[in-house]
Amino acid sequence: MKSFARKVIAAQTARPGGVAGVRPCDLFPMFDRRSPEQSGSLAGESFAATLENSPRYPTLHHVRDAALLRRVNSIVVDHLYCISALLPGLGFDRAGVTVYRKAALSAFRAALPAN
Repeated sequence: MKSFARKVIAAQTARPGGVAGVRPCDLFPMFDRRSPEQSGSLAGESFAATLENSPRYPTLHHVRDAALLRRVNSIVVDHLYCISALLPGLGFDRAGVTVYRKAALSAFRAALPAN
């Protein structure tokens, strides 16, 4: 784990039976066109939470596991481009989509191992 503790957001809570899940009311802030930076950060943190919840996360090393981390990054980038294509339909302008994507990638990449 990173040396700093992440706040658990409601989207990272578990459903009955211990299965991780997302409540629909927790998704709305991830798509708020009035604050694309905050919305993107929430989306990126959601991807980061998935990585951080992996049993391998505490032992990942940026050199030894470089190929795996590049692949994970590539998957997240691909997903964000797909999400970005939907954002104009939610009222985001071109600049807002760019800010959203950059904030999401930044939030996700902050969770990648630096050691």
